[in-house]
Amino acid sequence: MTPEYENILTKIKSQFADAGFSLAADSDFLAEFETTDGWKLIFEGERYYGPLIDIKVIPPDEELGYSVHKLMDFFCRATGEKLGPPSALNQANFIKEHFRSWVSDTENYDASYRAIHEKY
Repeated sequence: MTPEYENILTKIKSQFADAGFSLAADSDFLAEFETTDGWKLIFEGERYYGPLIDIKVIPPDEELGYSVHKLMDFFCRATGEKLGPPSALNQANFIKEHFRSWVSDTENYDASYRAIHEKY
């Protein structure tokens, strides 16, 4: 991991661990975490316009994932809870607090997520 992204990742790795994710792979701009039941979490840094990151969760046996910042928006709409801006730390805290109770049930957001992406 490049130093500027390692600095961000170091601040949020413990939240991922608290949600059950372990580091599985690491490169200059990407870190991949996994759970024992097959979920993946991808932390990806932008190579040319950094520091800019994207965090995705990928269900077991799937290739495409869901951007955590969009899941935060769907969660707020569904529950009325306020989460703050989608900073790296807030996204990590969202995963820590809501992975098993909300994110791991893709029925909570799959239809809404796909409807947005069908436009493109």
